[in-house]
Amino acid sequence: MKKLLLILISLELGFIFTGCTPGEQTTTELSVTEQVQALQNPYMIMLFITDDATSSIGINFELPTDAQGFVEYRKLGDAEFVSVPAVKKETIVGDDNVYLYEKTLSNLFPNTIYEYRIGDEDSLYKSEIYQFITAQLNSEATTFMLLSDPQGSDAIDYMTYANNVIRVLGEAQKNVDFVMFTGDVVNDDDNRTQWNLFFKYSSTFAYNIPVATTAGNHETGSIFDLQIQSIEYDGYFHLPKNGPTYNEFDEIENDERTATFDKGKTYSYDYGYAHYVAIDTELFSGDDGVIGSVDEENMNIFINWLTADLITNADKWIIVYLHRGPYSLTYNSFNVRQRLSPIFDQYGVDLVISGHDHRYSRAVIFQGMMIPFTTSNTYLDGSINLIIDESYVRNFNDYSSSLGVTYFVGNASGTKFYGETADPEMEVPYLYYGENTVIPFFTITEETIEVVSYVIKKSADTVLFPDSISILDAFIIRK
Repeated sequence: MKKLLLILISLELGFIFTGCTPGEQTTTELSVTEQVQALQNPYMIMLFITDDATSSIGINFELPTDAQGFVEYRKLGDAEFVSVPAVKKETIVGDDNVYLYEKTLSNLFPNTIYEYRIGDEDSLYKSEIYQFITAQLNSEATTFMLLSDPQGSDAIDYMTYANNVIRVLGEAQKNVDFVMFTGDVVNDDDNRTQWNLFFKYSSTFAYNIPVATTAGNHETGSIFDLQIQSIEYDGYFHLPKNGPTYNEFDEIENDERTATFDKGKTYSYDYGYAHYVAIDTELFSGDDGVIGSVDEENMNIFINWLTADLITNADKWIIVYLHRGPYSLTYNSFNVRQRLSPIFDQYGVDLVISGHDHRYSRAVIFQGMMIPFTTSNTYLDGSINLIIDESYVRNFNDYSSSLGVTYFVGNASGTKFYGETADPEMEVPYLYYGENTVIPFFTITEETIEVVSYVIKKSADTVLFPDSISILDAFIIRK
């Protein structure tokens, strides 16, 4: 059976689905601009990755009033829905009480299409019927799309983000299993309008494809504010809660974090041939701590959790994603680099994906040393730094994971770019300063990680019609 397609489009003519079905969609022909204008997500529905994507899926949604929320689901072709209650998470967003709900649907069959809808106990509110497909057992390949830092402030920003996603999917023609965010999906964590816009314009995929994400600095707020105990991120997202539980945060004066504040932000799961670890780098209290300090006792709990998790999964590809990257082009993420990079080296992490920089870069680093390369593809954009050494050949676009950890920094998927406004903190083999959206696709098989990054060139950030869409960077990591 075909994988569930995110959306099928061409550059000139697209399709938008209601209750999207793999391979059997009833389509209405719309232009890309019309598709973006038609997007709606009144109940802020989003699907989420779980510990086992072959047998479960997470769902999060919002209701307008304080009511019992339900999820109804059935296998495609079944007559009756199964109705299950959802867990309510009342969250204050700005000055508003927002009634958010989460539910994990379990005991599902692998590679099976399910229909679902959400609603309340009195059926005053009920969504359309949507569909998802569970992951295959022993699938030969897994593909995910990376959307770094959408971070919009208004409707134009998020419309541009949706337009970028639709156009790149049309160009790439990829079957996507899940979508990854590396934080900063909104610009202001307490701005309900921004959250609404993010969900509305993520509905190009959010109804049908699970999401994996971790927290950015723009979703977290101050550790000295009581809001840190129930941040909006926890209300709007529903991710695995298998990360560390901490002791009391008492080493930094007035630290309001609780023992469970990191649940759903730092976690891990398997999908296909890879083990994934999401790390909430806001645990590190910024790039170098609060006045240079972190809560060391709880940092040790996190490190022990991380090392135990990596040891257990040493036989798989290991992919880590986080917001603040250890080797940043814009910020000196000293804490993250000093504490995490040695662990990544020691326990065989293959790929580290980060956001935060709003610029694109790639490097392979081992024990703090950048691995040099002698050859590469021809790069039409960006800056490639190779060495001349006739004693060996090392190809930047096709190399072994044994060289070290690949550090991959995504550009922005929205409209915020740093360009050349800040000098890079780190030297890297490849750097792209261009103020253009880059959307990468990662395909993982038993023996390779293949990455293709597409760049959307425009005359201005919020222009809907791109001048061109092309491959910026492509490479393969081999076991």
